[in-house]
Amino acid sequence: MLLAGGSATVADLTGMHPVAAILLLPLGVVVYTLFGGIKATFLTDYAHTVVLIIIIIIFGFSTWATSHKLGSPGVVWDIITKVAEESPVE
Repeated sequence: MLLAGGSATVADLTGMHPVAAILLLPLGVVVYTLFGGIKATFLTDYAHTVVLIIIIIIFGFSTWATSHKLGSPGVVWDIITKVAEESPVE
């Protein structure tokens, strides 16, 4: 599914045939693994993880800071305690 989703995205953005995108996406991974070995794979996974964590932190902070429902840590605490009282976890 991940490969099909990635190929659908590439196909929509570039107009490439989806089957060609499915075949070309793993080719890039094979190329950098052949040239860099397992070290290249680990470095690439690390870089992607760091980028995703940064994006999640930015989106989370911007939602918290700009939302009219979640304006401050105190409001978040009030909402959490209200939900905990309404449906306690046993």
